[in-house]
Amino acid sequence: MEAPMVPEAPLPTRKPPKGARGAKIAKHSGILMVMGLGVRGLDALVSIILARYLAPQGFGLMAFALSYTNLFSLLPGLGMGTLVTRDVAQDPSKLGPYLSNGLAAKTLLAGLTLLVVWIATIVLRFDPTKQTVVMWAAVLMVCENNVRFALSFFQASQRMTTVALTNIGVRVGWLVGSFVVIGLHGGVKDLVIIRVLATALGLLLSLALIQSRLGRVRWTVEPAFIGRLVKAAIPFALFRLFGQVYTDIDTVMLSAMRGDASAGLYAAGNKIARVFGFVKQGFAGAFLPALSKFSKDSKPQLARAV
Repeated sequence: MEAPMVPEAPLPTRKPPKGARGAKIAKHSGILMVMGLGVRGLDALVSIILARYLAPQGFGLMAFALSYTNLFSLLPGLGMGTLVTRDVAQDPSKLGPYLSNGLAAKTLLAGLTLLVVWIATIVLRFDPTKQTVVMWAAVLMVCENNVRFALSFFQASQRMTTVALTNIGVRVGWLVGSFVVIGLHGGVKDLVIIRVLATALGLLLSLALIQSRLGRVRWTVEPAFIGRLVKAAIPFALFRLFGQVYTDIDTVMLSAMRGDASAGLYAAGNKIARVFGFVKQGFAGAFLPALSKFSKDSKPQLARAV
């Protein structure tokens, strides 16, 4: 008679060395801090160059258009990037459904956003030049929002180097494009359009990198899933709305009260001062996916990380 088969004992799981997770978070924070410094530094450099080229009036118009359209960023973003970072960090299998359905929802929201911004320019009686610049700035805002959404999948997977290089690459595109426009003696509208093109290229690159580095996505659209996704994102959207209004309302108010020239002088100095926000940005970007994963895998690790 054969002896009864005894199930093999499960192999012991190897725990990461003590301090390894902390070192990983510190490394990711450092990467994002360097990215934040580079991004904000390039933004400040472009602002200094364009402030001299456009003079206060022209630079003020561009600053107003960018700040004004950012007040509508709740519509195309809806907090989905933060939701993706939290949920995909906890369960990587959600990547495909979140990406395909998220992009479907954001395409509809982008159309709605552009319509709302256009109606607002008519109600507020913007002159034709300001209306054109504002609409191109709205397209830029939608593109930037979608780049952040695509990169949130890399943030959730804790691949911060890809996030950093893509963001810096888009800013380098802005800088090079700005020099091209200046060389061709272009105006405010041309400068915003070149930023749209650089950002759209960054979006296409981000989606291609998702396919090649995170796994091929099965593109399916499920209306019921989109509804649940939008509902879950609303708290994050409200948080983002308050933050965006706090950040951009001052330039919009100043332009309305004192004109574009005053807004241009204020925006140029303010852009330089914002460079130093890279520290908090680096910590927040690295800790969100890590804490989300800990909250599912290990409460003691979550407590230690906090």
